[in-house]
Amino acid sequence: MADYWKSQERKFCDFCKCWISNNKPSVQFHENGKKHQENVARRISEIRQKSAKAHEKKLEVDKEMEKMEQAALQAYLKDIESNPDYTSNVIKEEVARAKAEKEQRLKEAEKERRQKETLSAEAEATKSTVETPASKKWFEARSPEGYSYYWNVETGESKWELPEGAYVSLEEQLKEAEEKKKLEEKKKEEEEKKRAELELRKRKLEIEQTNERTKHLPSFGPAPRPARPDPYGGWQTVQTDEEPVDLQLPEQEYVELNVPELQSDAPKIEFKEKVITSLKDFVPDNVKQEKGVSAFKKRKFNPKGNARQRLDND
Repeated sequence: MADYWKSQERKFCDFCKCWISNNKPSVQFHENGKKHQENVARRISEIRQKSAKAHEKKLEVDKEMEKMEQAALQAYLKDIESNPDYTSNVIKEEVARAKAEKEQRLKEAEKERRQKETLSAEAEATKSTVETPASKKWFEARSPEGYSYYWNVETGESKWELPEGAYVSLEEQLKEAEEKKKLEEKKKEEEEKKRAELELRKRKLEIEQTNERTKHLPSFGPAPRPARPDPYGGWQTVQTDEEPVDLQLPEQEYVELNVPELQSDAPKIEFKEKVITSLKDFVPDNVKQEKGVSAFKKRKFNPKGNARQRLDND
């Protein structure tokens, strides 16, 4: 008979969010640890705080409801004393409202039933598409060293060799886990959406009931005092218009005179342009000029002129 080994069972610690071996010494060693005890104490403290807050909130709601009921009862008694027929009218209104609420609850229940049927049909369709054959008893696993081995779901047997028949590979297991996770997330979203809709409807119904109850409630407390009249009257803004002062000066008659415009007698200067058609007119007579050749006058040197000379003759 071939030797085989069984993997140890593992246990998940909800306080520390970790896995431990599922045997008595390991569990006892983990529970006696400092970190585990701190996590347990922290969880107990959180639960205690949440319970205290929930209890205080519940007491506040109960007090408010008690006040509303007392006010409604007083208003109801006052209406009965003033009008005895008011009771029959209120009973009819209550019966009609209860009937409407019952019909609304039936509609909501029918809608929820249809949604559940739709979700169940989608779940069945998803299960049919994902290949998770129940006949496959062997599953592929991987050791910490990276080697693949196979274990039997029913007997717990593990071996390195390929089993006879079909087995579930790691890829199929991952695919199945992903499909299952998606289905759970979708189901969770539907439940949260449904819960939010129910909470919204419940709040609307409570608000409507509260408005109907407080509609007929008498107002308590002293009546508002009318504004006390002012013996001197209110303040008024006075606008004064300044009238022009008549100085009684003699009036003078003004005659309009047509004054001609002055024109300047300065003569207008006009500039004329001289146009030169050729440079031949400006060439001196003593300069001979050949046809087609430019000529220049040579400068004469004056020996008697004032020229700079050296003073020392060394």
